[in-house]
Amino acid sequence: IYMPDFKYNVPERGERYSKVIDYPEKARLALKEMDQQVNGLKVDGKGVAYKGLLIRHLVLPGGLEDTKEVLKFIKEELSPDCLVNLMNQYRPCHKAFEYKEIAKGLSFMEYKQAYDYAKELGLKLA
Repeated sequence: IYMPDFKYNVPERGERYSKVIDYPEKARLALKEMDQQVNGLKVDGKGVAYKGLLIRHLVLPGGLEDTKEVLKFIKEELSPDCLVNLMNQYRPCHKAFEYKEIAKGLSFMEYKQAYDYAKELGLKLA
């Protein structure tokens, strides 16, 4: 079972927060390859996953548009059986305080808007 994180769809965010050039392009290629190998998430008769792809995405404060692009990519480019874990537990720590836009917690409304958008797209949520 693959369980990758897809952090950002905006290249500047990957460079700014993770010091990675072309993060979205690399992440998308890796996710497509994983999905091609396993074709979504497979569960047995008891609902236990035994093969597949579960994509984790941490919603960041002020990052709703980026999150929407991540979710849209999953919907449009990957198997409809992929499971998405839309995470809301962001808490700033360490170097996050160097960036005003993420030096705060995620609001309930920001997460709700991301969650509602994922549901609107018809994604399978964990």
